Amino acid sequence: MHLHDPDSIGFDAAMADGGPVSALVAMKEQGLTAAIGISGGPVGMLQQFVETDLFDALITHNRFTILDRSASDLFDAATARDVGITNAAPYGAGILTGDPRFAGSYGYRPITRQAAEAFEAVRLLCDEYGVPLAAAALQFSLREPRIHSTVVGVSSLPRLEAAIDDAQLVIPDDLWAAIEDVVPAGIALDA
Repeated sequence: MHLHDPDSIGFDAAMADGGPVSALVAMKEQGLTAAIGISGGPVGMLQQFVETDLFDALITHNRFTILDRSASDLFDAATARDVGITNAAPYGAGILTGDPRFAGSYGYRPITRQAAEAFEAVRLLCDEYGVPLAAAALQFSLREPRIHSTVVGVSSLPRLEAAIDDAQLVIPDDLWAAIEDVVPAGIALDA
């Protein structure tokens, strides 16, 4: 059982007596669920929840991608507490699939100049190495040892098959090193 998008009510309200977190804890204590989790986007708030030591699982989206590493400290905090980590939206809400329909936005917001420049650099590197951008974006999440599961939204059977192929594609180590060289560490959607 997950508390999803707690930013809609805020940390204090979620943690209040009789609030959703106390309900989740009660369900776990009563054996109605084996584990409870926190799920959302804003990294700072998610970290507050993880640091309560109440949660068994974490889902974050658009905050750990080939362009945005803002969830890294959150993942460290979760890992230190043996909290399972699910990384959702490794495509940054579509732009990292390479589909031109998603150009100009990242994580459902207009893309920043810095992120757009990093995106273009990564796209060019993938072209140079003959690796589909979507494969690199997906495998960036899959190869991260702190992540236990990656959630990919698909809209059709062919897209599912493409994601499976992308997950299995051999990507040269040199490409990963080159990507690290062109993506500034400070790019983040939010804190």
